[in-house]
This record gives sequence, structure tokens and C-alpha cells, in this order.
Amino acid sequence: MSLREFIAMGPYGGYIWGCYGVTVAMLIFSAWSARRSLREQIGAARRRLEMQKEGP
Repeated sequence: MSLREFIAMGPYGGYIWGCYGVTVAMLIFSAWSARRSLREQIGAARRRLEMQKEGP
């Protein structure tokens, strides 16, 4: 089996590589979304702490 045959994966190559692509894209999006949410939550917590320090 050559590398070209492995990449082609017979008649299913387009489907299989498309699935891999969608999976990788979703993993990247999930990691990006989680990091963004974490940054927002940290910012909100810092603002709450500052408001408590300034409060009565």
C-alpha cells in the first residue's frame, strides 16, 4: 500500500478526510471558545472584586 492509496482511501477518501477536517475544526473552536469564556469570567470576577473593595 502506497501513501497515495492510503490518502485516497478508496472511494471513501473525500468523506473520511472531510470528517477529519470537521472534527479538527470543532476541537479548535471548542478550545478557542473555552479560553474566551475563561477570560471573560476572570474579567468579571476582577470587576466584582474591585467593586467590593470600593464599596461601603
